[in-house]
Amino acid sequence: KEEDMKRYVATIKRKSATLKASVTISDNYPAEPPVWSLQSEDGSVGAASSLQSNNDNSKTDVLFDASLHRIECHVNQDLDKFVCEDVEATYDWILIHQLADIVSCWDEMMSAKEEGNANKSKGHERIRKGKDRKLVGFGEKSPFF
Repeated sequence: KEEDMKRYVATIKRKSATLKASVTISDNYPAEPPVWSLQSEDGSVGAASSLQSNNDNSKTDVLFDASLHRIECHVNQDLDKFVCEDVEATYDWILIHQLADIVSCWDEMMSAKEEGNANKSKGHERIRKGKDRKLVGFGEKSPFF
């Protein structure tokens, strides 16, 4: 139910870039894990559902960002990386582990973009080629375990 949900927003800054991470938390937390949605400073989002809901309410076009989508999927679907099934107390920390992972993955993504921009300006060709240029480090365990 919508009334049983709480919504919070974290603003994450890295140099001149800003990421808005919104989380919806059920009253049944931690039994029902938090759900995150991400939006960059240029308005691009990581979830296709955000595109549809934003287009209904506004006349501006919202951009889809595949990198943000990968981060969202990672923190919202790969929950076994944030808990130890044997230790019940780890379920109480899902939220903070998800946020730490968002910050870590976004920092990696921004570093890769900066590195790519630096290489382009120096005349180097791309390091990663192909349709899917996943960043190294996605899917790794949270650094807090």
